[in-house]
Amino acid sequence: MRINVPITLTPEDINDIICTAIEGGITYWCESYMGHGDGKSPIGQDINYSYEWLGFGGYLTLEEDKSELDDDNFDGDGNYKYTGMTHRLDLDLFKAGLEKWLSSKTFKPGEAFDIGDIDAGDADSIVQYAIFGELKYG
Repeated sequence: MRINVPITLTPEDINDIICTAIEGGITYWCESYMGHGDGKSPIGQDINYSYEWLGFGGYLTLEEDKSELDDDNFDGDGNYKYTGMTHRLDLDLFKAGLEKWLSSKTFKPGEAFDIGDIDAGDADSIVQYAIFGELKYG
């Protein structure tokens, strides 16, 4: 039996998950990222790290590591063909990725879900579900 339980995420929760992904979870397939937003966060908080824009209504762009590409991404001369491997991650996509990741988990009766328990592998899965809709890497 599946039961859906609402959870509340703060901007700090979102940024903690993204920080975990960027500092260890997605580094094997993500070459770079950039945060996008304007000015200060809506609550006036300074943005110290580019990834923090996601938690405050902005978005991130993530670029896949070109070394992870297969032969279909190279021309006959062995030159890399850029195929638009930069992905946008906004709050709606993040939410969808988190929901998909949560639906893949099994919790035992009485076991509580704690955002603080999300590790680098979990954060990687959340981001992959968010931008690819599936686990594309590892």
